[in-house]
Amino acid sequence: MSLIDSKSGILLRVPPHLQRKVIELLHYVKEISVDIWKELALCCHDSRLAVDSVTYLLHTLTIWVSSHRSFSQLFYSFLFSVNIGCSKSELAKQQVPERNGHISSFKLDQQSTDLLSRHTVLNQTVCMCYDVLSSKQHMWESLQNAMMNILTTYHTLPYTTIYAILNTCSTISTSSNQWRDDFTNKLTNCCLAVLTSTVVGSHVIGNVEHDWEEALWGAAVNLVSQRLVLWEKLCQECVKCVPDLDNVDELESICTMLTRLIQTDSMMNCIHRCTEQLQDTVQTILKHPSLASLETRWLAEFKYETGLVLNQLDR
Repeated sequence: MSLIDSKSGILLRVPPHLQRKVIELLHYVKEISVDIWKELALCCHDSRLAVDSVTYLLHTLTIWVSSHRSFSQLFYSFLFSVNIGCSKSELAKQQVPERNGHISSFKLDQQSTDLLSRHTVLNQTVCMCYDVLSSKQHMWESLQNAMMNILTTYHTLPYTTIYAILNTCSTISTSSNQWRDDFTNKLTNCCLAVLTSTVVGSHVIGNVEHDWEEALWGAAVNLVSQRLVLWEKLCQECVKCVPDLDNVDELESICTMLTRLIQTDSMMNCIHRCTEQLQDTVQTILKHPSLASLETRWLAEFKYETGLVLNQLDR
């Protein structure tokens, strides 16, 4: 255990070229206990373990598990923990009182831009490991349960966790996979939180503070554009929440989100196939009393863009 202990193990105390040597010792291990899997996951979350060392560790363990199949389920749990960027105990510490009367029940917890490149690489590597070890259908069922547990248990989610969930859904799920209704509803609410929270930052060019926002916006748009049901439910969520909003800033977020989505090429197929839902959403927003006498650029742009696309679709 002293080799990989997440607090004082050798793996975290040596330079990257020696970290690989420590990792290679795992080839000779006959079994890995639950506690060691947990320590390995914690090491992967630690910045002292170089990102190249983490990817090497994941590939090494994938090879090891392929010849020790009885440990597959423990390995899947380990991969999921690495993927979401933190342990469940850390997630629990980040929770704040649940939000009521807002656009979404989820709150995004900002993280350092320094984590973005590291976490992007880890997410890509984890998804490749999933793909190597199991069929996408079997893996999707397991992942859907794990992600549903996170989305049900926690409502304050760090950027790394949200990014992992959105991007993993896009990467692992195929058109033939079955999505549970409760999971789709939770994921829609999560997408709504991401899209309304990041819509401004994702369109500020050249500002490093918005790198995370751009990545999250892109991941959410990519997922929604792939799954028509998410766009349908996103419109339904807007219709449901808008009448109860008394904060003009939140109305601005929804209007700006829809304006940007309408301007996004990859969303055109969804929008063309769900004209009625978009129309209902626009009408509900424009009926809000707070917007009756409001004259702002974002509202004018929203009216122009939605009117333009709806008129084109009616022809």
